Order: sequence, then C-alpha cells, then structure tokens
Amino acid sequence: MSAQSVCGHLDLELEDFDYFLHEISLSFWVDITEQDIRDAPTVGDLFDAVLLKMGTFESSRCLTSVAFYRLRRSLISISGVERRSIRPDTPLQGLVPPKIRVAWWEDIETSLRFRLPSLRPGSVAVAAYLASVVLGVSMYAICLSGWLAWEAKFVSPLAIPLFVWWLFRGASRFPKEFPVQTFGDLVRVVVTLNQKKLATEAGGSTVSQAWTAFRELLSAVSGTPVASITRQMSFPKI
Repeated sequence: MSAQSVCGHLDLELEDFDYFLHEISLSFWVDITEQDIRDAPTVGDLFDAVLLKMGTFESSRCLTSVAFYRLRRSLISISGVERRSIRPDTPLQGLVPPKIRVAWWEDIETSLRFRLPSLRPGSVAVAAYLASVVLGVSMYAICLSGWLAWEAKFVSPLAIPLFVWWLFRGASRFPKEFPVQTFGDLVRVVVTLNQKKLATEAGGSTVSQAWTAFRELLSAVSGTPVASITRQMSFPKI
C-alpha cells in the first residue's frame, strides 16, 4: 500500500481509506457517514467526529490493564501456565505451546468476545502449501504430456483437485504463528481493535486512550509511524 506523510498529508489509497473507516466502525462502535468524511479534512477532525458519536468519557480507568488481566486469565484457564510467568515482555512463542494456540485464540474470541488479528501459517505450513501447489501443477503437466493411460487422464481432472485440497486441509493443521511477538503486544492490539467494548465494560475511558487507538489503526493501514501522526495531518480527497 502507498502511504507516506509529506507536509502533513496522508497519501492513502481509496481502498486503504475505506478499510480504515471500516476498522474505526468496528473498534469504536460508530457509523461514519459521507457527511462525516466531507466535514473532516484532517485527522483531528475525523477523530473529533468519532468522539462525538462515542459519547461521554466517564472514567480514567486504564483499558490496557483491563485487557491484560482478562487475557491473562484466559491463558491461565486454558493452559495452566503460572500467573507470574505472564509479563508484558513475555514472548508468546515460548509461552503458548503450538497445540493450544488455536484453542486459546478461539477462547478469546468466543468467551471474551474480543476482535483479534488472524493467526499466521507457520513455516512448516507454508512449505506444505507450496509443495501442494507444485505437486498439483506437476501432476497436471504429467497428464498433458501423454505419459498416462487414457483411464488416468479421464479421472485426473477430478482426482488432482481433490488430492490438492486434501493436502491443503492437512497443512492447515500445522502449528500457527502469532501475528505479534510478546504478550504486551497482543494486549495493545486487543485494546486498539476493541476500544468501545473495553470502555463500556470498564465503565468509561479517556480521550487519550481513544486517540492512541485511533492513531494505531491509521498507522496500520497507512504505514505512517504512530508518533508521526498528528491532528493537523490531512486526508486525501476521496
């Protein structure tokens, strides 16, 4: 995606800007209208529109702490890991065994109802996917080369796709990798993706926490460092 900050201007492509608005609506539980976009030429203007739709901020409770303790309880209940071993700087790879990563992700999404980034295929799974594609292409090439009997050529158009699909199913069961490095990274992502839900359940939030989440979402879709995003930055004419 193309997004650089030049003279306070965010060079967002249309699909990136649409995705950003979609993520804002999911995280902050607000509907962004065309009028909101026309009235918001800058980052600060759009953020103010989001705040207005969110309502009042009645609590200064730290949403990061709320998310940390809930995620920690979820991990302890599903893995039995000791509480003291879970710290913000604890690497997730060594903390959560491969066999329970998917189960923990599902527990967070179903029990806590938090939005999460998707788990990524591990290196073994990626290699298996590539091998499946190469094998499928090779089998088709053999069929077209005339090396097979006519009976094999007759069943191959159906058999080869089914075989490749079966291999893909098997590869999907290989261990997944986390999209973030540490437990603290996961907490920050959860806070960014679930701003309004956490604020509602915590009894309120602060403008500062909302602004942090807003900038994190914009940074993710634009490629602009969070620290460089200011209220004065302008959006492109969409």
